[in-house]
Amino acid sequence: MKNMKRTFVAGDVHSCGIELEKLLDKMSPTSDDRVVLCGDVFDRGLHADRVWQMIQKHRMTVMLGNHEIKMIAFLEGRYGELPPHYYTAMNILYNRAHVAPNTLLSYLKGLPLLEDFGDFIVTHAGVLLDNPTKEDISANVYGSLPPSQKMPIPTDDDGKKYWWDGYDGDKLIIYGHLVTNDELPRIRRNSKKQINSIGLDTAAVHGGPLTGFCPEEFKFYSYKSGRDWAKELKEIKASEPIILHPAYQGFVDVAREQVKASLPKKR
Repeated sequence: MKNMKRTFVAGDVHSCGIELEKLLDKMSPTSDDRVVLCGDVFDRGLHADRVWQMIQKHRMTVMLGNHEIKMIAFLEGRYGELPPHYYTAMNILYNRAHVAPNTLLSYLKGLPLLEDFGDFIVTHAGVLLDNPTKEDISANVYGSLPPSQKMPIPTDDDGKKYWWDGYDGDKLIIYGHLVTNDELPRIRRNSKKQINSIGLDTAAVHGGPLTGFCPEEFKFYSYKSGRDWAKELKEIKASEPIILHPAYQGFVDVAREQVKASLPKKR
């Protein structure tokens, strides 16, 4: 066991830096182990700087989530105004971790859609049913399947159809994105009764636990602070407007002008 390289996968962090630190303390990864985050890492909470620092310290692999895609589009000048929790994340990254906008943009654009580790795959939201290892932004980032793969899929406990209910493969898929209802990992099995998908988003930013999983040990890890960081951020927003840092706003303004200049001129 000591010589085995382990993988520790954590669900959507959403800027819960304290919880991530405590979860890492429980998992105790060595320099030979790898730590993977399922995406949606920097916004909604109040400790984006701690998350950034731990990503660098542990050389974490981070999946591209839908929140990262929205932030990329904003920084490239292709998106309008964002919800205030994105501005809070960028402000904290700049003021506390000294992350410049070009550094953040370059980092986000380098994030993978999925990682195939052999016995298991890690992605943000889901996989294609007929080809789980194929990169597909709709499936991997949003959990959306093409029309050809949506039927027939059985319904889940809430009566809705999700990709994991139609996935009957043997390879384990570890993902986040869609919050579980009971603060426990979402575990599904294939027709052979083998566990073949695990959802790890247990709503840490809303006061639930931050959940991790080690497939080599087949062991779950969890830390719950009970702090509803999303609610606390809303209370801050209610007392004072959240304005994007001038360094980031200036960067976005320049990008928007470049986008406008690249558009075909009207005749």
